Amino acid sequence: MRTGKLSSALFLLLGIAAAAQAADTPQAADTPQAIDLPEVTDTPQATDTPQATDTPQVTDTPQVTDTPQVTDASQVSIQFGLQDFRWREFRDTGERLLQETGVRFSIGAAYDNFRREGDGVLYSVSGAIYLGRVNYDGQTQSGIPAMTDVDYYGLNIEALGGYRFGQRIGLDVFGGLGLDDWLRSINDGRTTSGTVAYGYDEFYTILYGKAGLGFFQQLDGWRYMLQGGVKLPLYTSQYVDLGSGVTLHPGLKPSAFANFQFDFGTGRHDRFGFALYYDSYRFSESDPELLTDGSSTYQVVQPRSDMDVYGLRLSYYFL
Repeated sequence: MRTGKLSSALFLLLGIAAAAQAADTPQAADTPQAIDLPEVTDTPQATDTPQATDTPQVTDTPQVTDTPQVTDASQVSIQFGLQDFRWREFRDTGERLLQETGVRFSIGAAYDNFRREGDGVLYSVSGAIYLGRVNYDGQTQSGIPAMTDVDYYGLNIEALGGYRFGQRIGLDVFGGLGLDDWLRSINDGRTTSGTVAYGYDEFYTILYGKAGLGFFQQLDGWRYMLQGGVKLPLYTSQYVDLGSGVTLHPGLKPSAFANFQFDFGTGRHDRFGFALYYDSYRFSESDPELLTDGSSTYQVVQPRSDMDVYGLRLSYYFL
């Protein structure tokens, strides 16, 4: 607005000067050519410098933000599981002594980065409690067929570490340690002749190691992971609360595990997942131990035992 006022004053002064000199120096009237000064105003060409504003192209650096795809994306999850459980015991000859079958339930939590994208270190710490009542089809200590129920209450803690090779598709190598502790409570039942068969409790503590391989692939909107490997008990303890009580140590044998997991969403926006899995133990016959019950003393062993679990696990991830 100031430039507008200044230019009006200039024209006023020029007009007065021109009127005063109009007779003698008409050529001075040509001086209005000075008004051509506005050509100086062409300097706005300098305003073409906005070309410098093209530098925003540098803002293409957001490509750096793609790096989160290779972060470990560690998350916490809660898990709910349903297990198809089976426990069997055998004589050395291979004859089956008993079988327990039924459904168990589990609830747990985990902190891991197995959903990471890109090469890097893997880790997982998880814990779960499980329980259930299953059917017992077996026999008494004297070999008389009997049927009853068995209650299970257990706790499992596991820590794994490994490495991932690949971006959207690749291979995992992992291993770790776990602790499994459970109560096996055999309820009172009846023999086939109707005689009462009294139950008792067993307390198991198993320290194990496991190692395996995994294959993963990330697709648009979902991902899956397939894992499998070997599990080996490193230490076993079985306290039998019968008579004076006795502690047995079932033999150490390798077993297998597998896990097929699906997650929905992309990147860290995944909220839900579910897995189909298989877990197992294999124990050879324990060394014999002496057990005193009243005035009688017995030599007892834990027979060769197999445990198999087929499960479904639902997960909710905290982002």
